[in-house]
Amino acid sequence: MHQERCAALLLQRLGSLDSVGLESGCAEVIRWYAAEEMKRILSAKAHLLTIRQVAKDTGLPIVVLKGGVELALGSNVFVNDLDILAPPEKEESTASALDELGFRPEFKGGQYHLQPRVVDHALPIEVHRSVLGFDTADQVPWGRVEPILSLSPLVRLAWQDHAWTVLCQMVLKHPDRLYRIRDLFLLQRALSACTQSERQSLENRVAAHPLRVDFRRAIATANAGSDVSNKKDLSRVLNRGYLLVARSFRIKLPGSANTIERRMLETAFNGYGAEWRRKLGSHAGPFGHIQRTRRAIAQMGITVLTEMLTLDSCLLERQP
Repeated sequence: MHQERCAALLLQRLGSLDSVGLESGCAEVIRWYAAEEMKRILSAKAHLLTIRQVAKDTGLPIVVLKGGVELALGSNVFVNDLDILAPPEKEESTASALDELGFRPEFKGGQYHLQPRVVDHALPIEVHRSVLGFDTADQVPWGRVEPILSLSPLVRLAWQDHAWTVLCQMVLKHPDRLYRIRDLFLLQRALSACTQSERQSLENRVAAHPLRVDFRRAIATANAGSDVSNKKDLSRVLNRGYLLVARSFRIKLPGSANTIERRMLETAFNGYGAEWRRKLGSHAGPFGHIQRTRRAIAQMGITVLTEMLTLDSCLLERQP
């Protein structure tokens, strides 16, 4: 649950855990994580109402981004902050409007956003000038933003553009999230909302990107999650994700998983395991480890780490 960030969403979808037939203690764990996630979710939903008022007062078409879109549509999706996109050259005035309501700037700004706006005991709000996937303000497709009817006058990116930003977050910025259920849910929801022409437009954009293999793998995994006939395939890639996170964050997995992992590290790439380990070098933090891993494998002609992590059937049947 800590890795997948989907306990609240799971409870929302199932309605009740009583009839699912979980092992003793599992339901209590899910409910505990769901309660923790709901603290963030309710904070973000309250922020959406505040931002709607800012949009009404200023007349600005403020765009809700990323997980905030699903929150606005009613899903209990875990978020670390609430991301919004201000119109070109209006990000400072949008942030100032929040400051007048009691928010204050804290932490550092980033390439795409100003300093996060915070109030006590609530999630931060990030006011973006652009967003990963549309790297400058003039690249943002403002001409096809669509209203969020339940939170008018707030708007969202068109589904194809929203899906692109979610994909870019998963592949370019947070490769450790490629197989996280929460992120796959966001991507699958965006993809399923696209029309056929929008899906084709998204595919054209993916095809032109140097990391198109990674993008297509993420799309295929999200699609597998919406098709129960592919449940075993989804189980396989999720377990690959567990191993990726375990390698990156030094989390101890159950004995069977550790045994399989050690064997894979010794026999990876038909004898190239030693070269792979040499290229990785010393461990200097989890995200650096992921990036060095991806670079090392790319040098050997393999596009992503998880291509190596093909799990034995015993691990598929004995999930952590």
